[in-house]
Amino acid sequence: MAHDAILTMKEAERLGEKFDKEEHSDVFRPKHYTDWTIDPYTFVMVNNMPFAEGNVVKYVCRWTKKNGLKDLRKAKRVIEMLIELNENRSKFIPEKPCL
Repeated sequence: MAHDAILTMKEAERLGEKFDKEEHSDVFRPKHYTDWTIDPYTFVMVNNMPFAEGNVVKYVCRWTKKNGLKDLRKAKRVIEMLIELNENRSKFIPEKPCL
């Protein structure tokens, strides 16, 4: 399902350049999210992505810098839940309701 982007790619790139000059902390732009032109949260928000898809982006982007295979397993579980939902939309009850 397509979602309208909030910003154009050029606007998002300018936003990323602005944030590159700002200080990093555990709360604001942590190091495990700064290897990309646009950090995962900004990417998810400007593309108006749903919660589950945004979490997949987050986990896959940070796995080598933060929680390793644990993050990949979290991304896999969210993807499995999306598949379950879309295969059984009318009677969806997840096999495992939490991560």
